[in-house]
Amino acid sequence: MAFSGEALRHGMARRCARCGTGGIFRSYYRLHPTCPACGMRFEREDGEWTGALTVIMAVTEVIFGVFLGIGLWLTWPDVPWTWLLVGGVVINILAPVLLYPWSQSVWIGLHYAFVPLDAAEEAEAIAARTRTDADARAEGPGGAQG
Repeated sequence: MAFSGEALRHGMARRCARCGTGGIFRSYYRLHPTCPACGMRFEREDGEWTGALTVIMAVTEVIFGVFLGIGLWLTWPDVPWTWLLVGGVVINILAPVLLYPWSQSVWIGLHYAFVPLDAAEEAEAIAARTRTDADARAEGPGGAQG
């Protein structure tokens, strides 16, 4: 099967790789277990988030490399090494913390682009979507009953 650039674009926009629906995060750092719209399970295998860690490490190093390169280019030959060191440390601490949720959705997009859902995962997604629809109908238009 061919690579799906659309799945990666959805991931980069923090959307479901399968259907493109937003709202896949419960909070800034917490991902829903499945897509609220199509039911695709995001953690498809053990160690799923190792890929997200790889993505965030690569992005952090690119940001650091650009920072260092521009810093050297703008200040050569009197390079302020202390300021470049401090800036580099800040980048290498803050970028992973701030961008990790984005890296999760990018990894979901990459994984789905290269490894589409198999028949069992498709059936699981349909079942999850059916349960979500049934829960929404049970709550009714005014919210939770009770």
